Amino acid sequence: MDRLNGESLTIIFTENGFTLEIIDKDIPKKKIYNWQKVYDKDGKLGLQTDTRGQAKAYQPSQKELSVEEKLRM
Repeated sequence: MDRLNGESLTIIFTENGFTLEIIDKDIPKKKIYNWQKVYDKDGKLGLQTDTRGQAKAYQPSQKELSVEEKLRM
């Protein structure tokens, strides 16, 4: 069971007990994509850290607000 050795994502998921008819055939591809993003950003520790339910860091808007937009807030 190793994606690096060329096994398909569906084989890896089904060998580990996932029923693709229930969870959707696209789930393996989406999960691997998400896990790859986490790994690229935070490395192995990022995959070992549970961040479910944690709010994402606030990122302010890149554009400057007009006076009218500021008044609406």
